[in-house]
Amino acid sequence: MAFFSFALHSACVLPSTFLMMRFPVSGWYPELAEQVERAHEELRRDMDAAGHRRLLRLLDAQNALLAESKLMSFTAGFKLAWGMAKELEADGFYSFEWEEEEHICRPAEQVDA
Repeated sequence: MAFFSFALHSACVLPSTFLMMRFPVSGWYPELAEQVERAHEELRRDMDAAGHRRLLRLLDAQNALLAESKLMSFTAGFKLAWGMAKELEADGFYSFEWEEEEHICRPAEQVDA
């Protein structure tokens, strides 16, 4: 965390730009990375500095909103899983081995009866 804070303050780099430099996604989605790079070059060529700064602020706000929505989605999924685990715990802890044993032994018991 200290490195992230130091890099932001020392280089005056916007957070999304720093993250893009630190964790490049070009290896994950090469086609999309190329499209982004082309669009960025076109904007750099066609926009003045003030317009470029406004666009970067807009993109940073959009990225922050996306990050917040991802966090909310993760939190909701975690709460759902936690609730399901609590419900299963009320019925006794789940065991895959026990379920498989029950599944195999039940037909054998029905044949014997």
